[in-house]
Parts: sequence; C-alpha cells; structure tokens
Amino acid sequence: MIKGALFRSETKHLASSLLLLLTCGVLTSCGGGGNGGGPSPPPSPTLTSIAVAPASPSIAKGATQQFSATGTYSDGSTQNISATAAWDSSSTAVATVASSGLASSLGIGTTTIRATLNGISGSTVLTVTAPVLTSIAVTPGSVTLGYQGATHQFVATGTYSDQSTANIT
Repeated sequence: MIKGALFRSETKHLASSLLLLLTCGVLTSCGGGGNGGGPSPPPSPTLTSIAVAPASPSIAKGATQQFSATGTYSDGSTQNISATAAWDSSSTAVATVASSGLASSLGIGTTTIRATLNGISGSTVLTVTAPVLTSIAVTPGSVTLGYQGATHQFVATGTYSDQSTANIT
C-alpha cells in the first residue's frame, strides 16, 4: 500500500511539473514573455538624400545668399534640416557659408555650397559676379557761384555691392 501511494504521489508530482513546463513553453511562444505579443515597431526612417536650395544662384560680390537644406528619408518623408546640417564652401576665396546656411561672397568665381548630415551630402553651385553699383554720391552737396557764367566741378562717387567705391564722374 505504501509503495502504491508513493508511486501515485511521484506520478502526480511529475505530471504537475510537466504541465507547468508545457504552460511556460506555450506562453513564451505566444509572446507571453512581456512584450505584449505584438510585432516589433518599424525601424526609424533614415536620411537618404539632401537637396540644397536655391539651385545654382548667382549673386554680386559683396552680397549674401541664404541657402536651405531639405532631407528626404527612407519612408519618403521630407524635413527642413537647415539648422542641423553642417555647411561648407569648396572655395572660401569666393564665398564662405555660416552654420545657418548664409553664404557671404568674397571674390568673383564659382564655389560649391554643401550641406551634410549623418554622412549624407547635397550641394549646389554658387556663382559670384562682379560687384554692382548700389548708390551714387555727388559732391559737393551745394555750391554757390558768385557771378554769372561761373562753373564748378562736381564729383560722382559710386558705391558697389562689395562696399568698394570709385570715381564715376
């Protein structure tokens, strides 16, 4: 009798242990391990390209040009990344570009303006032309002539976009 009771007890214990192992296996395979059983979230979109605008601008020496950068991502979305991109100019003798994307022209010629983020770059070519006349000053401002037929020479001074001046009389 003791032998039969001991056998039933061991069998019951073995059956309970087996049932517990099977339950754990089912819960784990069904996602019952704590992640809610749902699918993993999709990966974050990654930057695939950068467009720099305006495309191929031309400005006079001494002028500035604001550039913007638009990032295109792997999911097709776009975002203005002008403030986070790193900006540079291929020829700082022609123009420099600030971290805001504002280019300042320094010399006549062309330079490539580039925006880079996460190893992805986009660019455009900036052309800097000769300075343009922005104002004319005539001196002296007023003259009083003492007699009829008297003459006086006036001088016209032109100021250009690069802040240079020239006698344009």
